[in-house]
Amino acid sequence: MRAVILYRKEDAVKNRGYIELFTREFEKRGVGLSLVYTEDMEMPGLPELVINRSRSLRAAYFFEERGVKVSNPPEICRIGNDKLYAYELMKDKGIPLMRTSRDPGDIGLPCVIKTVDGHGGDEVFLVNSVAEQKAVLKKLAGRKLLFQEVCDTPGRDLRIYIVGNRIVAGMMRSSDNDFRSNYSLGGKAERHKLTEEEEMIAMQVMEGMTVDHAAIDLIYHRGHPVFNELEDAAGSRMLYANTDINIVKLYADHLMRNI
Repeated sequence: MRAVILYRKEDAVKNRGYIELFTREFEKRGVGLSLVYTEDMEMPGLPELVINRSRSLRAAYFFEERGVKVSNPPEICRIGNDKLYAYELMKDKGIPLMRTSRDPGDIGLPCVIKTVDGHGGDEVFLVNSVAEQKAVLKKLAGRKLLFQEVCDTPGRDLRIYIVGNRIVAGMMRSSDNDFRSNYSLGGKAERHKLTEEEEMIAMQVMEGMTVDHAAIDLIYHRGHPVFNELEDAAGSRMLYANTDINIVKLYADHLMRNI
């Protein structure tokens, strides 16, 4: 079997260690895994499996339309990379959300401004005044944005890791000096046993979907968990740093069982 792991060149450099984990796990199973960049996508013929870590919906459809197994499927890629689409979908499912709009006037101040396709917290801004809002809008000029009500428990969120539509682990992230709790931005992380409410939301999110490997992020408002986003190319650094879970192994096992 021929398999490919797909990355943007810039992201591949930052995730070299993660790519090596994938390569070793597939080698153990007698499968050669090749790194391919979305910028060229040159390869001798079509593989049987593409692990899409590029967040490219176009690439996901390109391979799927040619009969290649793509992980995650294009629909999960779209949900993970278009926050407005994700929020509309979750709203239709009856999943709790913070009030969200493309019009800042619908939300007022303070509010959170996000790029629709941003990741890792880099393009998420808390604004408390008109001046701050204008500065962020100028900085993000030309980008597709959304405006969101601020939760009453900033600096804390739950990342729920998924493999094969099953919950693998929950990691509670927190920050003492930032409303964002992303591990990549210096947030702390610890293992968390999901409550019934948290687990129910995660299962609702996945209902009717094929989720090979992703993460569901919840934030907290008025004492309850609220859907924040789905990451289709979720990072696992905090999982390896704080637990003995080898999620790449679990993911490889799942793919080999289902290809």
